[in-house]
Amino acid sequence: MVGEFHSTLSKLKMSLIGGLGAILIAGPAVALDLNFTPDLKSAGWRMHVPRGKQAAEFLIESTGSLTVQADSQVAFLYTFVPDDPLPGHTLRWSWRVDKDFPGTNLSDQGSDDRPLAVHVYFADQDAGLLKKMGRGMAAMFGVPVSGQAITYVWGGQRPVGTMIPNPFMDDGEGVLFIRQSPGFTATGQWVDETVDLAADYRAAFGGELSAVSVIAVSADTDDTGAQSQAQIRDLQLADSLIEPR
Repeated sequence: MVGEFHSTLSKLKMSLIGGLGAILIAGPAVALDLNFTPDLKSAGWRMHVPRGKQAAEFLIESTGSLTVQADSQVAFLYTFVPDDPLPGHTLRWSWRVDKDFPGTNLSDQGSDDRPLAVHVYFADQDAGLLKKMGRGMAAMFGVPVSGQAITYVWGGQRPVGTMIPNPFMDDGEGVLFIRQSPGFTATGQWVDETVDLAADYRAAFGGELSAVSVIAVSADTDDTGAQSQAQIRDLQLADSLIEPR
């Protein structure tokens, strides 16, 4: 499902950047809050449902957290990140899984279900001529074209910290990092995450970090037919590693 979503990003013909969130300045650090508000569309969020699939649900709670529910369903909630200014070295969020979910094989397209994932798509710096032409056309509509992708997953069967090639993308284009896992993380408890995107990008692809172009949140339970319920809040991009909340 990630591969189809990745392809869709480069084909959109409209600008979806407006209303993303506030740029916060705290000392030397600059942060971009990716707000979950009752009107997700006005806040710059859109939903993608893979063809032939039933849509997972995204519900805003009174606390400001986003509940993500799926019952044999899958969907991505995504937003484009403006490139000026460009805070993007660190991603922070808090998340929890509220319903027990089976461990799955994340390296297999037919059984890669997970209750919650955060996806980071990067600008394609090394595109060939045709892709550069497509990127130029997309820019006319205010749409960044994505290159590599990192997915941070709550799910799978392997230990926390494991890096897995994305089975829906070509070699060198996408990886999954297991941040939390059913066998290693308690259900029903908030977990704070801070990831160094530059370090993870080097580990996954080598080289220097490309600009962050798209952030997405997803749930995927269509293969196992399982039910999932999870929450995420306080999603934020920052220009450097900053103190935990």
